[in-house]
Amino acid sequence: MMRRSTGLVREVGPLALFFMNMGYNGFLAIPFVLIPGAAAWPNGNLIIAAALSWLLFIPHVTIWYWIAKSYPVNGGDYVYASRLEPRIGFPAFFSFVIGEMLYDAVLAYFGVEQLGNGLSMLNAQLGSIIEGNAFIIGLIILVLVIAANIVSSRIGHMTFMAISMAAFASFIITAMLMLSSNFGSLSIGMNGYYPTLGLMAFTTAVWAYVNYPASVGGEARRGGLSAIMGVIASFVVGGAAFIAFIIGASKGLPLFSNPISFALSITHNYAMQLIIIIGSSLWYIAPMTGVVIQISRYLLAFSFDGLLPSWVSYVNPRTRSPVLAHLVDLVITASLMYLLIESPFGYVFSSAIDIDGLMLLLFTWMAIGLLIIYSAAMGRHRLGINRAALLCLSLLDIMVMSIYAFFWIKYPAIYLVPQSPVIILVESCLPFIMGLAIYETVRRYKLRHGIDISLSFMELPSD
Repeated sequence: MMRRSTGLVREVGPLALFFMNMGYNGFLAIPFVLIPGAAAWPNGNLIIAAALSWLLFIPHVTIWYWIAKSYPVNGGDYVYASRLEPRIGFPAFFSFVIGEMLYDAVLAYFGVEQLGNGLSMLNAQLGSIIEGNAFIIGLIILVLVIAANIVSSRIGHMTFMAISMAAFASFIITAMLMLSSNFGSLSIGMNGYYPTLGLMAFTTAVWAYVNYPASVGGEARRGGLSAIMGVIASFVVGGAAFIAFIIGASKGLPLFSNPISFALSITHNYAMQLIIIIGSSLWYIAPMTGVVIQISRYLLAFSFDGLLPSWVSYVNPRTRSPVLAHLVDLVITASLMYLLIESPFGYVFSSAIDIDGLMLLLFTWMAIGLLIIYSAAMGRHRLGINRAALLCLSLLDIMVMSIYAFFWIKYPAIYLVPQSPVIILVESCLPFIMGLAIYETVRRYKLRHGIDISLSFMELPSD
């Protein structure tokens, strides 16, 4: 069964991928979680937690580098996993797409909230107006970002790269400002490894997400440099920047748990304060812009495999954009934004966004990790890496994520929501079960019409 071409163009260079993965990765916003989290683990060492967790994710990053290099197609990591076993690969990445839609639904809102909160420190009235209209402004930002991608795939990529570059530049400026401060001294107690492990568990939502280059592999220029810059270089530079930021922010503890408040207290230069405030809002907007692109590429890949209607994979021949996939994303994500933020049922859906991180940890990253271990053990891992090396990397990856999952499940009130771990686990597995049900339903329906979709998972998509 021969596939048609996707219609997308290889126009994203290595440097663009580098900045895109920097913007997509959650390290820009994680200080807002990790630093206040120090209150839950007061005897943990923030700096060791940030540095050690970064190093422990090297096996995970190495695996995704090989996936991005070996499968230069859109949704490359989904394609790889589904060719190993579609009953695991599709549900795992269906869960990922659902999780990313939930993630996108709040990122724009959080970005506007961050902007309003920061501006309120300079101008209380202006900050209050922005915060009071955060939902509308966030929705407008989401619509504009998706509209840019519909107008032209190239414009979408360039917009994401530009926002990522601005966000990363402001992150570095803020880190340098805090590092230069003579305020206080480092607040980094250390009475045992357990509290530090507890702090490290916060970073799960950062370093696991190095898969942006794999998701847009069909648009990355060919050559090993794209995977190196997109996955490895962004991880190395991002990790160094993240640790520098944490070191600087630690100097303001315990008085300033919000790093932006600390940074603003250091400088009285109005222009610099505006750069810090606007830049910190981009730490949320940048990953939202990347997720918009990423979701459409996974929907495209699902459609090409026959698991979604064929119209979802329509690519406009002039704009080179998967227009209908973007519109599907817009409708679902905008609806989730309303349900999460404005509807009377928001409290129900807010627990879903909290559990989103655990869902992706267990049913995307760990599920794929276990699948790779099994496939490598059976001698059919389909990556251009030594089998023994892949087994070692995957086992180390699973060990690290298992430790973090233990903390998330054992202490749900700290990382998730104050619910029973059993209820949380049941809720987090629902999208995976839904994905498996979709796969089996489509497979059986098409078999009755003489079509075996399992053939789709025996070949690679076209560029």
